[in-house]
Amino acid sequence: MARLPYIEIPDMPEPLQRAFATVPPLNLFKEIAHAPEATLELISLASALVTRGELDPVLRELVILRVGILSGADYEVHQHRQLAHIVGVTHSKIDALTGETSSDVFDPIEQHLLGLTDALVRGVKAPEELLAPVLAELSSGAFIEVLILIGYYMMVSRLMVNLQVEIEDVDMINKDVLDSS
Repeated sequence: MARLPYIEIPDMPEPLQRAFATVPPLNLFKEIAHAPEATLELISLASALVTRGELDPVLRELVILRVGILSGADYEVHQHRQLAHIVGVTHSKIDALTGETSSDVFDPIEQHLLGLTDALVRGVKAPEELLAPVLAELSSGAFIEVLILIGYYMMVSRLMVNLQVEIEDVDMINKDVLDSS
């Protein structure tokens, strides 16, 4: 059971209701809607990262899933498994993220990104040997997005775990979420 009651869209302030027109009505957003101004900004940043970012969607979803897995955030992992499938992440790669299959399914950039993700979730500063290969393989913009993405989903994962947000009964993420990208 969620730590706080979900706020339904009709009960939200008007600016937040408008923002909900751009995202699925997920429990995640209904829970954090208790802080409407912060929620507006979180929705805006999530939208920028997921639909307008420069980072390849497969790489993005691998990073998000890895953050969720390392953070024990079942809600985040559930939602992003769906998005990962939509953007083309294979079942074997998703299984490898959880340790259910061999990690040799990842190509070099994926391996570098996942190593960087692990280091940043577990610590604050990644060693140069993890940063340099990612920076060498991505544009400066995509590299910055990776760092923001990891930090953002660490925060969201910690929110979801501590607020005990429940996974919706029905899958609410679909291809429409990504259509604006």
